[in-house]
Amino acid sequence: MIKRGRDALDELYTPSDEEEEREPLRIVLKIGEVLKTRGMTQKELAELTGIRPSAISVLARGYIERLNLDHVERIANALNIEDINELISLEPESEAQQYSR
Repeated sequence: MIKRGRDALDELYTPSDEEEEREPLRIVLKIGEVLKTRGMTQKELAELTGIRPSAISVLARGYIERLNLDHVERIANALNIEDINELISLEPESEAQQYSR
């Protein structure tokens, strides 16, 4: 029997009994780690990027709800980063906690 409408959508988006519920993912900013490995201070990064030091501090600690893509571009350029994975990653929520400071 072909399911239509709401029944088809419910089947498509409802996990089956065999599927385990997946842990939510969180976006993790690794700017603080990158600065440490490069021996650079937040103040130096602020000067190189033209981003306010307080904004760099918040980004380095990962305490943000919104991310300004212009800031990410400026930081990546200032740090000569070509792979965005050096700055940002998706982690399971339980692992993302280790990045919070």
